[in-house]
Amino acid sequence: ASVMCSPSRSGVTHQASMAGNEASKALPGWQGRLRDPGSSFHIAIALTGLAILLHDLTVIPYSLAWQLEFAGYLKVSTCLSASYWTLDIVSNCFKGYFSDGDLVMESRAIMRKYMATWLLPDVCMVSCDWVGIILELVSAGSVESARSLKMLRLARLGRLLRIAGMMRMLRVAHSLQELFTELTSENVRFGFSICGLAGSALWFTHLIACSWFAVGRFSYSDTGFRWVEGSLGQDGVMVEFESMDDIYQYLTAYHWSLAQVSLGAIEINCQNASERTFNIVCLIVGLFGGSALISLLSASMVEFQAKQREKTDKLHTLRRYLSANHVEPRLAARVVRQISDRLRATLPLTEDAVPALEMLSTALRSDLRVGIYKPYLLPHPLLNFLYHFDMSFIYRLCHEALEMTSLRAEDSVFTAGSLSNAAYVMARGRLNYKQDPESAPGTRSRRLMPLERGTWICESSLWCHWIHVGTLEAVSVSLVLTMKASSFAAAVLSNPNVQQVAIEYGRQYHKRVISAKPPFTPWPSDLQVPFTDFGDMVCSMPVSINRLIGVSVLERHGGSIIKMSGQKSVREKLTNEVVHGKCTLIMDGVSRIFRIVSVIVLRLEREDGQIFVQLGKLEDHVLKSAACELPGGKREKEELVEDSLLRLLTTKLSPLKDCVQVERLETGVEEKMSREYNVRTRYLRSVCLATFSGSFDAPICTRALLPVQSSDLRIFNEELHHHHRGSIVASFGSAGRGSW
Repeated sequence: ASVMCSPSRSGVTHQASMAGNEASKALPGWQGRLRDPGSSFHIAIALTGLAILLHDLTVIPYSLAWQLEFAGYLKVSTCLSASYWTLDIVSNCFKGYFSDGDLVMESRAIMRKYMATWLLPDVCMVSCDWVGIILELVSAGSVESARSLKMLRLARLGRLLRIAGMMRMLRVAHSLQELFTELTSENVRFGFSICGLAGSALWFTHLIACSWFAVGRFSYSDTGFRWVEGSLGQDGVMVEFESMDDIYQYLTAYHWSLAQVSLGAIEINCQNASERTFNIVCLIVGLFGGSALISLLSASMVEFQAKQREKTDKLHTLRRYLSANHVEPRLAARVVRQISDRLRATLPLTEDAVPALEMLSTALRSDLRVGIYKPYLLPHPLLNFLYHFDMSFIYRLCHEALEMTSLRAEDSVFTAGSLSNAAYVMARGRLNYKQDPESAPGTRSRRLMPLERGTWICESSLWCHWIHVGTLEAVSVSLVLTMKASSFAAAVLSNPNVQQVAIEYGRQYHKRVISAKPPFTPWPSDLQVPFTDFGDMVCSMPVSINRLIGVSVLERHGGSIIKMSGQKSVREKLTNEVVHGKCTLIMDGVSRIFRIVSVIVLRLEREDGQIFVQLGKLEDHVLKSAACELPGGKREKEELVEDSLLRLLTTKLSPLKDCVQVERLETGVEEKMSREYNVRTRYLRSVCLATFSGSFDAPICTRALLPVQSSDLRIFNEELHHHHRGSIVASFGSAGRGSW
């Protein structure tokens, strides 16, 4: 039974709005507050943290050695430093990070990364800071003489706890190294590394100076003398060293420390065994540490100069070539500028750039290749299935058909109009796909699409002869995984276990490539081919292949179904459905099991805005179900969407077939948990948008043939009131005969 009804305004966008609501619920509340680590905000925070860290590394050893009173500047700076590092923990929860050159800006991933790395050390160091401050304040505020010794010990404990904060230099150095690696050039990184080495040497000398003064003042003296108890004099006037101001004492200690590290000399002599021991240790450290530092700096400078000389020679040779061929100055300047930029860029390492890998055995090298390429292959549902079905195929594929390709900015992977011989997966960096009206049918203006990591490009070249309809260019230094089509085909044909599944998948893919055209679908491109969802194609495969895929999934992951349901009968029932071809079961790219149901519906609209809907189903002239819905049904095996639509129009809706004009197809995916099988069911819904013109005679169902209960009428009216705002769906005449 069917009727024309006025459409609800929100009916067309209902599915999209539901998807948007679900996506917004899935995102945490702070998703919009996440910031790029390369943003000016986080760079300012990083530089502020570096300044505060340098201050702490300087002040903490000095205050411990000279026993400065916790008041005034020291008190304020310590509290501000602890407050900053506390807020820094919160800031790190909103800061993205780089993973293999790609920026990750997902809140849950950021929190997992932070919790697995620096969250616990940061909390421990901040806790030590605040506990140390509290102990200092408690000891400073105590005036009871009976507790003075105990408070003094608390003060010393508080100062020692503040030393733990010095360990955050490791995290700050690691964060700055990541930031400079991703956002700066090689020359800038080299400059910062030299400054870092020099700064580390100066800070180490400062630490030794503070330690030397602390040893002279607080260590055990077996002779009763200390170096700080000496005196200075001239012309008979003597001044005790301890009576001099702190600045002179610090400079004297730093001079002594610098002399030990650089193996120099100073007039200060050791006065007891503790000082002598410390002096010997410093001399040994200075002997080896100073030599290592100088050699490291020299080696870095020589290596840097060699690289710079090589770049200079290349540019000099290039300029000679351009001059000899009388190249136009503007063009020559562009050439030189691009070559200079590319010489400064650092390409990601590929297998060919690592000669040591040639020493690996064949088996271990294959394991290494699979380990590197697997994260890019398994998200593809077909390759995920083949990996679990026959792992030897993936090993051969990684060994023979795959290779990593490094790209510089403005490099082209392929251009429009060229013949494709490979498929690609974006592994790292930034790529743009461009389409022009001249090369892409159905494109009215130039389109530019940035690609995300893991995007598959030109999969069509694996299954058919494909000519590119767009251009793929690198925006920055990038890494692309290339899968050669000929090697892929050879790997498939050499493996009988995967051959029938892969060939049938290719047949279904090819059918969709050649049938993709308006008005049913948009034209195929290098990025996507309409209706090539893995579940959709498996539903269209013959029953034998469908059964093979479903049984294989159950054999490997059926235990999880039993674990979730607690009943073996559920798995047995599902297995029986798969074996008899009544159910399609697949595994997606992250190894989740789905039951697939593919349906097609027709949204037929008349010129006056009325929509054709189905009100119920009849069996033997008896109403079995009542529902206000678009007419449609399940797709059969080996059917494309247009085949299913043609079958629908020639069977259920045969009176309308000559009055229907198809405009376009829309697809949607809905997932629900099946209570019967305890497996997530994915509904692949293809909606055919069409217009109705003309007229036709509809059969009339009389009351005598169609026993209608009042409850059925109530259901009809409630359904239509919910979906179409209370349109009238049924009426009865005075003679007791009615029509739907």
